[in-house]
Amino acid sequence: MKKNQDTNFKNYLKTHEIHRKPFLFRLTGRFTLFFFLQLILFLLFYVSGNYQHFLDTTQNLILFLCSAISIILILLSLTGLLLSIVFFTIQRKAFYWVYFSCYLFILLTVPAIFIALRVLTILSRGLGR
Repeated sequence: MKKNQDTNFKNYLKTHEIHRKPFLFRLTGRFTLFFFLQLILFLLFYVSGNYQHFLDTTQNLILFLCSAISIILILLSLTGLLLSIVFFTIQRKAFYWVYFSCYLFILLTVPAIFIALRVLTILSRGLGR
């Protein structure tokens, strides 16, 4: 009975191809998703802080954290772009292009957010300083 179950499982694995992504690719994707969601959350904190009259130091801290997260996101998206190209050329799986387009979207939007955050930081500190 045990041998029959083992052969059924092996046949199942042969017929249903399992798409396991490499560890570094999964790690990069999860970090990118985490930091992207964290950036959105901090931006929402900043917007709600404007309406709820947070202290200036708190608003500056939120802007600084958003800037740091956007730098990390730029580096992670560059790494993800490179990894998706490399793994597509090695494995020839089409789903790497989906990840490529997501990383490209992040790489195009986050620098604009970073520039806007730096402008807000400069304006919040005052032009005379």
